[in-house]
Amino acid sequence: MNEWKVTQRIGLLLAALACFMLFRHEAGAMSLLAISGALIVIPFFALKNYIMLAVSCAAISVFAFLWWNGRPAASAAVGNAASRQVANAPNKPADSGVAADAGGGLKLLSPQTPSSITIPLHNPIDFDGKTRDEVLSLRRNAVHEQPALVTDSYVPNMNVYGGITDGKPWWGLTGTYFYGAGAHAADGLSEESRFLLNPYILVGLSEIYAFHLGANPPSEAQAFWPEPGKLVWHPAKKEAYLTYSLAQYFSLMKYRCPQCVDKAMNLFLATINAQDLGFTHMVIAPSPQVSAVFNTPFPLTQFIHTGGSCGISGGCNNSSPMSQNYVLHINSLPADVTFRLYDHAPANAQEPPQFTFHMKITE
Repeated sequence: MNEWKVTQRIGLLLAALACFMLFRHEAGAMSLLAISGALIVIPFFALKNYIMLAVSCAAISVFAFLWWNGRPAASAAVGNAASRQVANAPNKPADSGVAADAGGGLKLLSPQTPSSITIPLHNPIDFDGKTRDEVLSLRRNAVHEQPALVTDSYVPNMNVYGGITDGKPWWGLTGTYFYGAGAHAADGLSEESRFLLNPYILVGLSEIYAFHLGANPPSEAQAFWPEPGKLVWHPAKKEAYLTYSLAQYFSLMKYRCPQCVDKAMNLFLATINAQDLGFTHMVIAPSPQVSAVFNTPFPLTQFIHTGGSCGISGGCNNSSPMSQNYVLHINSLPADVTFRLYDHAPANAQEPPQFTFHMKITE
């Protein structure tokens, strides 16, 4: 009898360790859980305590199920947050692309790669009515504009883009800033085109809120959204630098909607490009000029799907989910923010990244 109690206590200690390892996504956690489960369950069987035997087996099954559905290698998560409603997750075939250094087709250490590459940025365009194939053809062309950075075998990641629906409208920049959800939500250039056509902006800035700034939008030629400036990659150093100007963005807010300025200080981190090029996790380094979820590794789970947040019948193509991990609050400008990108779940925030993306945000 006493021997069985000792066995169970050992099993409980091992189970606690296994749960900690599951939380950290460490290898071997499930094997340890299986061993600890056996040490807990066998004594109940030997002592003919079938009720506790059933309870223990059920608990172990629940842990196993949660691990299987939350493991780091899982497909993009689906959830509801803020105003972005997630209906059905896109079909998710296996990832494509050759994992050279960081995965997703990037080749960062090729002998032919220049030490520094300044990458021209594309202006947004209108995606409304286009098929998924048409949009992804534009994506492929944009990626292959930098042959020194990507392999010939690159194809768009369908975990990210598989939910695009043919012929649907997309949230528009004019709709986002001047009309909000409703009949005019798709007006203007498509907001996601800022990232789809600029694949080497691994982490970009977008809006969290849809604003109502008046019935007379300025010209589309005026970038009233957070505007990316200069993008420079240093492949051998596995890092890149991007500048963002918020001058027109804040000027518009202060002029059209002074009460909106506080909300406008919260921006959304768009990580779809990082995911498409093979990165799965990110750490935001502490910075006094911004507030965010610092020094905490988290999985990158964004994708594009057809959601109902635009208020147009049948929905619009847009990115999702909206999570607190992706919120960047501006405390002061200029601001310097560093994003550490990984192609796996890092053991901790201090683990060296596969790539470092630096962002300088100016007013």
